[in-house]
Amino acid sequence: MPAKKELLISELFLESATNRQTLNKVFNFEIPSSSHHGGGSVFGILKIDSIHPVYDRLIKNIIESIENFYQEEHELDFGQEFEKALQVINANISDFVSGENNPIDLEKLNIVITASSDQDMSFSFVGQVKIFYFQKQSGKGFQVFDLVRTLKADGQKINPNKLFENVMNGTIRPGDVVVTASPNLFEVFNEEELQPILISKKPDEAVAYLRNKLLEGSVKSGFTAVILKYHEEPVLVGQGGHSKNFQGSLEHLKATEDETNRYLLGKSPGRLASIISKITSRLSGLMPKAGSRYEQKIAPPPRELGTQIIKFFTWVGALIAKAAVGLVHWFRDAFIFITNFRGKRKEIVAARKDKLQSYGNESVSWFNKLGKMSRNIFIGAMVLVLIFVGSLIYLNFQQTREQEQNLYNQRVITITQKKDEAESSLIYGDNDRARELVSEALALIQDLPERKGEQQEIKQSLVDEMERLKKELRQEVIPQDLEKISSLPLGSQEQLIDFSFILFGGDGELLILSKQKNLFVWKETEAAWQEIGWENPDIEEILCVAKSDSDGYAILDQRPGISEIDISNLSWQELEFNAATEQKSFQAAATYSSRLYALDPEANQIFKHNRAQSGFGTGSAWIASSGADISDAVSLTIDGSVYVLKADGQIYKFYTGEKQNWAASTIEPALTNPIKILTGADTDNIYILEPTNSRVVVFDENGKLVNQYIIDGAQGLKDFYLDDKTIWILADNGVWKFTI
Repeated sequence: MPAKKELLISELFLESATNRQTLNKVFNFEIPSSSHHGGGSVFGILKIDSIHPVYDRLIKNIIESIENFYQEEHELDFGQEFEKALQVINANISDFVSGENNPIDLEKLNIVITASSDQDMSFSFVGQVKIFYFQKQSGKGFQVFDLVRTLKADGQKINPNKLFENVMNGTIRPGDVVVTASPNLFEVFNEEELQPILISKKPDEAVAYLRNKLLEGSVKSGFTAVILKYHEEPVLVGQGGHSKNFQGSLEHLKATEDETNRYLLGKSPGRLASIISKITSRLSGLMPKAGSRYEQKIAPPPRELGTQIIKFFTWVGALIAKAAVGLVHWFRDAFIFITNFRGKRKEIVAARKDKLQSYGNESVSWFNKLGKMSRNIFIGAMVLVLIFVGSLIYLNFQQTREQEQNLYNQRVITITQKKDEAESSLIYGDNDRARELVSEALALIQDLPERKGEQQEIKQSLVDEMERLKKELRQEVIPQDLEKISSLPLGSQEQLIDFSFILFGGDGELLILSKQKNLFVWKETEAAWQEIGWENPDIEEILCVAKSDSDGYAILDQRPGISEIDISNLSWQELEFNAATEQKSFQAAATYSSRLYALDPEANQIFKHNRAQSGFGTGSAWIASSGADISDAVSLTIDGSVYVLKADGQIYKFYTGEKQNWAASTIEPALTNPIKILTGADTDNIYILEPTNSRVVVFDENGKLVNQYIIDGAQGLKDFYLDDKTIWILADNGVWKFTI
């Protein structure tokens, strides 16, 4: 009869009428087919360790969320659709929890959600549940996997926004069985009792059988389970179906306890998964078989041994003992020959030569005198001895090889698990955790051996996966509209000037300024540079520039003094400026709300200067926090809070003089010698200019990395300016711009 293949699902739901302490629910409904997959089923169990009505409403909310989601059309494949469904469920649960007046303890939830489509299957769970996968082996019974043990929940408090964050995807093959159940079912039926029932019966028959067995006893709690089987042949029900033809021991493959989801379910989404699968299949071929036909080979029934057989083994034992004595003498003579102990080497050589010749003659004579039967027995005994010794050597080699392979397999599984956790962290926006997991995985990869071609392939695959994740974490962007506006103007002696500052004038005008007071304006209408002279020759070397509250820039020079340039008409005005007694240097400056804030790393302080009618008043120390080290600070910017950029890439945030508990997220590569930080009241982001890697790094107001803009082609970045959605950059080889 040709085998008929079909996916069978059946539910078990049984509640106690006298001792109801939990809320139980089993659900199962069809997934409509779409242009990306052929439909399927969604099923699962819910067990909540409470009977409060709020949990009953929560159960209905979860089931309705699943049903409503799958009633809509999605342009996603089966696995992506399931992960999207979990995100929707997580959001609905979060809204439900926040909207309820009654407190909800998420630790009481025990839920499994599973989706299947043809041979594809995905699931996620929370709480205490059981999920067993019975994988049919070709001619070797069944191999059993406890899937829950591979998705170990964090010890932290459950986050309602990420309730279902562990996802396992894979395939089931004809003959495979998957059972999801509340743990108490496995307290009544152990694994060995359940296994023959599940693999020998159809799911509905297995459910009926288990229900009857449970009802025969005293049902003191609720039982929930869903049994899924990819059926391919007629099922034999009865005693024959309960033979122990399966593999029930995985003791020598303890690495499967940490195995990743795709590996356990046998899915092969890519080269990496297929390679790991090869390791498992080879190891499983070495596992001891179970079942009556194997037991008979391993332990044959005892037989009555005759006298001749006893004599034969006695003779073989004596022969082995004699051989052992001969080996001792041989090692003794070898020692004397090598060391010439007491000068007896020649004596040993002569004696050994004579003895060997005599022994050879005697042995040949003795062997020739043996009858035909005795000769055959002797030859057989020698063969048995060789086989025995060879077997010991081979078994020791095989055991060592198996231990090494298991250790290697466990390391690969751990690395793959960290990769999957990193991808999950990326989905939920936890980039710091993802970055930490990638670093841990890369460190483990470096310790992997690569003596064989297959091991080299595995290692390279893992490295490729980690590099892909690192690239996603870096969030690097090369602006598509990056363009060079102009080369820098030449000086009067036809030599390039070392420009340090860029000032945006608006209306198609751009200003660049050197520390030696060379000021040029770019007029877009003329596409040319025009030099502007200073009206005050007393101005010394320029120290820093700050955009003022008015339509201009405050320029602080080395006197110290302040000039203000009106960018609308390029006019200059000298302002009064009084430095504080304790002020020592002027690294950078910024203005905010008619005040000038001057960064002084040498004094480890920021000085605030209030605006006066004719300039700025005497500065006063602004930082009140003790222990805020800004002695290596290079720049500052203000949006209501003051952000200070240090030479090592750290960013300090101050508010009303006090250092805040704020830090930017880790990025790769790390900031190296950045030179300027920029933000403002009209932007939510913080921008960092770093010449070392020719990039502009963008963080949001919470310190999370937004993007890294790679300024490809610009050399020697000096300064930058943000105008609405356009970033202007001053570099050694010209002025550049791009939009964000």
